[in-house]
Amino acid sequence: TTQPEVPAGSIRLPCFPTWSQVEPTRGTYAWTQFDATVAQAEAWGFTDITFVFCSTPAWAGTPVTAPDEAAFGPGTAQPPADMADYREFVRQVVERYRGRISGYEVWNEPSSPQFFTGTPAQMGEMTEIVYRTVQETDPEAYVLSAGFQTHRPDYYREFTPAYFDDLRARGWPIDGVSAHFYPLAEGTPRTRAAQIEQLQADLDKYDAPEQL
Repeated sequence: TTQPEVPAGSIRLPCFPTWSQVEPTRGTYAWTQFDATVAQAEAWGFTDITFVFCSTPAWAGTPVTAPDEAAFGPGTAQPPADMADYREFVRQVVERYRGRISGYEVWNEPSSPQFFTGTPAQMGEMTEIVYRTVQETDPEAYVLSAGFQTHRPDYYREFTPAYFDDLRARGWPIDGVSAHFYPLAEGTPRTRAAQIEQLQADLDKYDAPEQL
C-alpha cells in the first residue's frame, strides 16, 4: 500500500489479494481490490509485476483435521478439495490481467503450516495447473515455483526436496524457482549464503534445468 522508496525494477504482490478474498463463494468474484492493486503498481511505474496465489476459500478447501495455524483465517491453509476449483480461479486471474501481470508464483511458503497443510505432491499438481493455464491463456507471462522457506531447516527438509522430486516427475513445469532466504533472528549474511547453497545443491540433485 506504500510506494517503495528504493528504486526497483519489479514488484511482488504477496498474497494480496488472496483467493479467499477474490472468490468468497464458488464462481462469485470480487475484483475491485485486485484491480486497484494492479493499477497502483502500474501507477508507481512497475512493468514487471508478479502475483502470488494463496489462501484457500472455506468452500474450496479440504476439512481441517489438525490444529489450524492458518495465517489468513480458519481453513485458508488447506489444499483445494477439487483441483478444478483452483484451476478455474487461476484461469480467471490470468485472463483478466493478461498483458498486465508479468508472472505468477504458485503459492506462498507452502512448507509452513501457516500457509499450506497439503502434501508436496498436491503442490506439484497446483504448480503444473498454473503453468499449463498460463501457457494457454497468457504465454508471455512466466511461472515461478511455490515460494518456499529456507530459514527453518525442519520445514525445508520435510517439504522442499519432495516438492522438487514431484516437479522433476512432471518435467519441471516452471520458468523459475522462488525461495525466501531470510535467516532466523540470530542469523547472519553467511546464514543466507548457506541457504542459497543448499537450494542450489538440491536443484542439481533433482536435475532441475539449468535455466531455472
